[in-house]
Amino acid sequence: MNLPRTRSRRAVQAAFSLFQLRASGAIRVLAAALALGAIGFSLGLVVQSQASDQPAPSAALADLQERAGDLIVYSEFGERADTIWAADPNEPAGRVFLATVEHAPGFGITPSLSPDGARVAYTVLSNGATGYGAELWVLETGSGATTRLAQAVDLLATPVWSRTSDAVVARRSGEGEATAGAELLRVDLRGSVTSLASATGGLYAIDFSPDGQSLYYARLSESGSDLMRVSASGGAPERVARLSDGFARDWHLSADGASLAFLAESASGGAAYSTQVLDIASGVARSLVSDEAQFNPVWDGSGALTVGQSAGAARRLSFAGHLRRARR
Repeated sequence: MNLPRTRSRRAVQAAFSLFQLRASGAIRVLAAALALGAIGFSLGLVVQSQASDQPAPSAALADLQERAGDLIVYSEFGERADTIWAADPNEPAGRVFLATVEHAPGFGITPSLSPDGARVAYTVLSNGATGYGAELWVLETGSGATTRLAQAVDLLATPVWSRTSDAVVARRSGEGEATAGAELLRVDLRGSVTSLASATGGLYAIDFSPDGQSLYYARLSESGSDLMRVSASGGAPERVARLSDGFARDWHLSADGASLAFLAESASGGAAYSTQVLDIASGVARSLVSDEAQFNPVWDGSGALTVGQSAGAARRLSFAGHLRRARR
């Protein structure tokens, strides 16, 4: 099974956002996801395994893939538990249950699908915990088994998978990260932890370089937003480029690693954001779309961008990724 990867704020505060897809045919999947409804905005360490009390989804999932081909994987918000599904994007009612994840009332999980499609990493807030005391779990898509990899991570920081699907980057920060600081942690599937970056202010993991050797991340401070890079094994980070003198968000690296699409506060102010594309080699960014309400520019397999615009919806879903049929 092959799956490339592509946040959920408190559900009652959900805005609309799309998750990056690193797959050919992303536009088709994107359109199907929109048809399902809103995409939720996002999205001591001990390894603890837990078997699901639901039937293993492997047989039903394989059967659906055989009939439908490419699938989408998403989580559906519930007041006290989210449900993770795989579905045919052309017939979303034909979906397969993958797992139910209980959480604190009113808070949803923040999921991310591994590049190989074998696992979904997610952060979840248990009853009685705060937003900075979430846990990092991994779900096996075939068996439904779950493993806790880390504690005391940030709920709203989307987990970022390594290119080889053997590790996840999660964020840890204190209350009021602008003064308490934040840290990016690389956690492998055995629970081994490496600190990749730390700073006073906001840190947001973006993606690994195509060769998997470096992690790109955004560093936000009172002076603005910068694109940073650090070795996947840790070390001294380097500043790649200035993204904005204000707030930037919704960063997505292109498949070839040459460009970064993101949103920056528009010159007109207010809540409007402008889609920007940074050429990483030169450090020069250009604006693609005129000022208006925009969100999460998504690369497709041809290197083109789809830019979301705010719209109403009846359901809150948090998109995890795109599942491709195994190639024989």
